[in-house]
Amino acid sequence: MSSSRVEYPELRKIQKELLGIVYSPKFTGAKKGSLLSPIKIERLELYRDVTFYLLREAIEWIYPITHQTFEGQQGSKDWQRFIDRYLTRFPPVHYALIPSVARLPSMFKSGSWQREVAEFELTRTEIRNGIAPEDSGVCPPWMNPALRLMSSRHAISDWFKELEKPGLIAPVSKKPPRSTLGIEFVAVFLCPVSDQVRTLALHPIAFTILTLCQSGLSVEQAIRKVTKKINAPLVLKSEIESQIYKLFLNLTEEKALFANPLSQ
Repeated sequence: MSSSRVEYPELRKIQKELLGIVYSPKFTGAKKGSLLSPIKIERLELYRDVTFYLLREAIEWIYPITHQTFEGQQGSKDWQRFIDRYLTRFPPVHYALIPSVARLPSMFKSGSWQREVAEFELTRTEIRNGIAPEDSGVCPPWMNPALRLMSSRHAISDWFKELEKPGLIAPVSKKPPRSTLGIEFVAVFLCPVSDQVRTLALHPIAFTILTLCQSGLSVEQAIRKVTKKINAPLVLKSEIESQIYKLFLNLTEEKALFANPLSQ
């Protein structure tokens, strides 16, 4: 018995036009003669207003520190104008809220503390909700799949830890300090024991090793590759490699950056 797929071209046309109206930064209503014409303009406007209300709520939920610092420095009216500019520049293209507001960091200048704070907040939200980055490949089985590596010019992770201490009010008029090391390297990950998103400051060598591991190398292969680039005699290189390996395994075992570092 054969079955044929039933197509509803009129329904698809209605859905496409409705999405165009609901996702439009400026409400225009249904075009004259369209299948949506019988629907009252007030109802279409209500659908669109509810959608953009939810998007604004999502932005303030995903980027609370960005919201607080921006509003604390420039005022609530400028914050609302900023959101409107974002939604005009990047109208929603996805039914889910997080992907629809994921480009907000790009509204800030590259390398600015505002952009780095927004990227950090987005990363933590995506990890918490199990959203993988678009450019992520296949995660090696021995690594924590909910691990992101980040670098910034500002001491973002320590600044957030201060903001999130119980009983403290966020210093909305302040900004994070510049990293004393020039560049701050951190791992942001979901701890399988506590089921909480955690951050861990990394030495540049550890950051490089983790990056190589994410590309598919084992810990041993990554450490050897890093050690080869160290300008030192062969005997000393062997000692350096041994020390890095021991320290790195202790670090990753404690912080759950690997699912099982000794088995891979």
